[in-house]
Amino acid sequence: GYDITRFWMFFNPAEALNDLKELYLMVKNNDPYLKSEGYNVTTYPPFSYLFVQVLDFLNINNLFKYWLLNLIIFAIPVIKIFKNVKTPKEKLALIYFSLIFFFSYGFFYGIDRGNLESLVHVFLLYIIAFRKNIFVSAIFLSMAASLKIYAIVFLLCFFKREYYKTFFLTLFLLFMINLIALNLFESPIKDSFTQWITHMSMWSRRFFGFYNTDINLLYGYTLDMWSALKILFLKFQLFSDPKHNYVIINYLLYGLYWMFFISLGLLFTVFRSNLNFKELLLIASIFSLITLAGTYQYRLSILMLFMFSFFIGQKFDKADIINCFIIMMLCIPKPYFLIDMPNDIAPKGLDWNCVIVPFVGLIMLLNIITKKKL
Repeated sequence: GYDITRFWMFFNPAEALNDLKELYLMVKNNDPYLKSEGYNVTTYPPFSYLFVQVLDFLNINNLFKYWLLNLIIFAIPVIKIFKNVKTPKEKLALIYFSLIFFFSYGFFYGIDRGNLESLVHVFLLYIIAFRKNIFVSAIFLSMAASLKIYAIVFLLCFFKREYYKTFFLTLFLLFMINLIALNLFESPIKDSFTQWITHMSMWSRRFFGFYNTDINLLYGYTLDMWSALKILFLKFQLFSDPKHNYVIINYLLYGLYWMFFISLGLLFTVFRSNLNFKELLLIASIFSLITLAGTYQYRLSILMLFMFSFFIGQKFDKADIINCFIIMMLCIPKPYFLIDMPNDIAPKGLDWNCVIVPFVGLIMLLNIITKKKL
């Protein structure tokens, strides 16, 4: 299919919903980790494949049905927020932001591809609309993290004393629904779990090294910081010769990379008591976008969840307006703004968004965490 880096907004119509079709093949034998008839490196959490079986049962087999499913699930938390908004101006703004979110490039890209990413973002909207409801928040956050494991980062939003029940209930539900899913698969729990861990390890290694001939797939539309650094290494021919391994340097830099983000997490821990829900939401969104290797551009819309925090009684200032504007700019596709790569690496160029998003996101993250004083 065609991607934004190939001067197209969406994929070739012939490949619409391709990710979901592939997932249907994976669960065909009710044994996604050991007897997949689709892509054989099955890395999603167990509940996600059980959820896909439900979608298959509901006959979600075309783009309109998947779009409608997302719309229905999306409308519920938006209506909940709408009912609590007091002024007509705020209600109009909520409608405006909802339309921007639902038809944004990243969100619609996920729907067009049939990726579960769009449903993860919709489920995360429930923790905003129902943040004071322990059970609803915990159920939807655990479901989001069980579709794509990175969503567990949004537990940060409840990393405060007043939300401790939601925090621990989410962890409990996350464990239970995945255990139940494993138990419902054909293979024994131990075999499925072991194979899942093996597949996740195999997948993460694809994004680990400096050099990879699959540059268009791996870095052509990624948004994480590690992939951005590799694009710059390739651009300036640093540690990028395919004839060399660079194992020691690779491990050293990757270790420093994670030491930096772990240190950032510790810095967050120091300041967490002074951060409100709105700021925690934005921190979690940025962390989930830029830290894990292999983040694709349909995750862009996760930043836009921040806009909905304006309508749940959270105070906002000029800095929040600036953050909102920056997010809007980041979420605009830029097929006309390409990085020229040397030699035969990505002859059509790479999207500058792959570098701009993680670095701008990091600046926003540092600003949010450090602006509060003890």
